[in-house]
Amino acid sequence: MPESNVPNPSLPASEPRLPAETAERYIEVQERELEIKSRELEIRRTEIEHNATYAHAALEAQVVDRENDRTAQNRTHKRNVYFGAIVIIALIL
Repeated sequence: MPESNVPNPSLPASEPRLPAETAERYIEVQERELEIKSRELEIRRTEIEHNATYAHAALEAQVVDRENDRTAQNRTHKRNVYFGAIVIIALIL
């Protein structure tokens, strides 16, 4: 006795059809989503470029700062050596 609830594999399954209006609306939504995604990617690209520019400027500033720091340390060291030499010469005399 065949069951009536089991689909017959020899018959093609009927696909549900979307109304034309719904399909057009779906396509419009997809187009808008693609536009938004494109704008988001452009914003992200710009953000990455700005971050790279900032990082480069920060590194350049660090190089200059370290150079100035080394110069100041060398100057201080020389002054300390000169002061020590003057004190030693003063104690000897």
